[in-house]
Amino acid sequence: MLHIHILNVGQGDSIIIQYEGEEGPAFGVIDSNTFGGDPCPALTRLRSLGAERLSFVALTHPDSDHYSGLSHILKYYKDRISTFYCFPFGIHLQGRLRKFATIYRQLYVDSDPSIRKRYKELIQILYLVKQYIGLENWEEPTGGFTPIAPKGFKGVDIRVLLPLPNLKGRYFDMIEAGSYDVTASNENNRLSMAFSFKYKGKQIILGGDCQEKRWFEHKRFCSRADITLLGNSVKLPHHGADKDNSVDVISHLFDNDDHRSAIISAGGGSHPAKGTLLRLEEKKFSPYCTNLSKYCSNIRDVDFSLSAKHDLNPRLVRFLESCKVSNKIRPCQGDITISINGKGHFAIDRQYENSCPRRGDFEFLRAG
Repeated sequence: MLHIHILNVGQGDSIIIQYEGEEGPAFGVIDSNTFGGDPCPALTRLRSLGAERLSFVALTHPDSDHYSGLSHILKYYKDRISTFYCFPFGIHLQGRLRKFATIYRQLYVDSDPSIRKRYKELIQILYLVKQYIGLENWEEPTGGFTPIAPKGFKGVDIRVLLPLPNLKGRYFDMIEAGSYDVTASNENNRLSMAFSFKYKGKQIILGGDCQEKRWFEHKRFCSRADITLLGNSVKLPHHGADKDNSVDVISHLFDNDDHRSAIISAGGGSHPAKGTLLRLEEKKFSPYCTNLSKYCSNIRDVDFSLSAKHDLNPRLVRFLESCKVSNKIRPCQGDITISINGKGHFAIDRQYENSCPRRGDFEFLRAG
């Protein structure tokens, strides 16, 4: 049985792969983020699942909402992780890791405290991987339909879809040349890995933070190679961002049949986008969001400070300001688990079984 646990980590990604195969239980981790006071929700879940070792850990790209807390997993499973999959860093080139650390240390010195923390953790993660997993087990697979075979996952067809090989090695070259803004998500997202898991005739696609342009390149690759993606369930790219989930991207990732599901891991503020949700609704694909989007909650940002300009009573102004809606994250479905059993039966389980009009949960009210 295959389980893909997409954890609610706010505006970020944290995914656990759990497989009960003929070789016994196997576990993998794709990305990590801190959330709600828990420095590593993925580690908390792994321990609750009884994971004694990990077949693999994957870091899709160097954005902090995808690697925060990952060092806790590497330390806890010291010498018990078989393989590390990474975006195209170019680690196997002579002296690459040392040069990278030198450059990042200088960036660390020149940056403000919030950015320093991110640099420090990423450097720590890379060194822990070298120390506890080993460079010989550090792999940088590139797509568009490249098979990987982590230990214990016999029977599951796992593929790397993105990035394509044309990005291999460019990340470090640009950093070394000083032409790369390592704090810019847009720069980092083009490096993002995306995965396909196929089991018992069902396909699950994990879209990372891959950009629309990269999916267009992937679509051309698939056309030349006569490959068609038939996602039964897709963890949408880039937290459901509008541009990176265009009609063309959604059509490329999903099977065209009805009753397909889209998982969106996002904080609910700027992501997922209204346009993304409307496209899913039009296609009759069911959305499952970890947190409630502003579009669904009908919450609007209001500048109550303007009321002071209209000669209102100061006490009334203070009252209005106290009623402002906070930016607090509001869970929708919470943690989401996609499961496929040995007979190919597909199921989605949610931490909170909240109804959603965009899945047609209220259609019964139209009767009569």
